Amino acid sequence: MKKYALSLLALTMALSSGAASAAGAVGSPVVAETNVIFQAANEFAHALTPVTGLASGLNPSTKMIATGNIVLSAATSNKMRLDWVSGVDKSTPLQREISGNTATNKITVYFTAVAGDTATTLETIGNTSSVLLSKATSTTMFNYQINLLSGITVAPDTYKIQVKAQSWEA
Repeated sequence: MKKYALSLLALTMALSSGAASAAGAVGSPVVAETNVIFQAANEFAHALTPVTGLASGLNPSTKMIATGNIVLSAATSNKMRLDWVSGVDKSTPLQREISGNTATNKITVYFTAVAGDTATTLETIGNTSSVLLSKATSTTMFNYQINLLSGITVAPDTYKIQVKAQSWEA
């Protein structure tokens, strides 16, 4: 009987010490919060498409070498800002000197508006010239073209032209 009482006592102590180490909350909870804001999207697509079949040599008159097309998801703007990304500024923000893959080969190009858009100089910031395409009312489409300056001789090469577009409010 003594053995039984000792076993029962050992079992009771083991169970009670296990209960003391059972999992449970310690301290006070801390709550974190944030505000997640979803704004109206002003998304648009911007494509720059080269004219095919361009030939090197003397360019006696103005020649369109690429067309730009900007399509907005909704008619939310009547102005679109264009910035040259590649090249070096020339005498006017509309113009840019672009180097070919061979750095000594250069062409001078400039923006013009098409299909009723009006291109106007907006501002010059450092090496970045900005051009503003404007329409009378908000629209979903802006078009522009890039022309080769007349009177220059173009060397056979590949000339990378990059243009950045951004919706603009005045």
